[in-house]
Amino acid sequence: MLGQTLALARRAAAERFNAGEAHFLVFMEADGQGIALQRSCHTLIQVDLPWNPMRLRQRVGRPNRYVRRHAVDVLMLCNTDTVESLIWERLVGKIQRITQILGQAMDEPEDLLELVLDMTDPSMFTSLFVKASRVPRERLGAWFDDV
Repeated sequence: MLGQTLALARRAAAERFNAGEAHFLVFMEADGQGIALQRSCHTLIQVDLPWNPMRLRQRVGRPNRYVRRHAVDVLMLCNTDTVESLIWERLVGKIQRITQILGQAMDEPEDLLELVLDMTDPSMFTSLFVKASRVPRERLGAWFDDV
């Protein structure tokens, strides 16, 4: 489905998917707004990683929002030769280090990632990716460590 798809066509496609008439559904971020896939979605494959981790968290959480009888597998496809993949790698690494350091003081350390993301202004992530995309690839690691 394309971002310009009419709301009725989007809803009809989601209904066919939830009814089992379609085995997979492809849509862009704009199409994902307001589509309920929690009944039939077993696997979510991300091919366009957003620059804002909060948007990713919302997207991944969408199929899991309601009581479920099965888990939803989430896969992220990312070209390893892109600046975006390097930035994500560094961002995840920093969050993992924070989790590791502070996790010992928390009853449920897995909640730390959610806490860090919830406390961060989403525009910060957009700004970070824009600035990082201007840094030469060979200096990106050192630059990101200083941020």
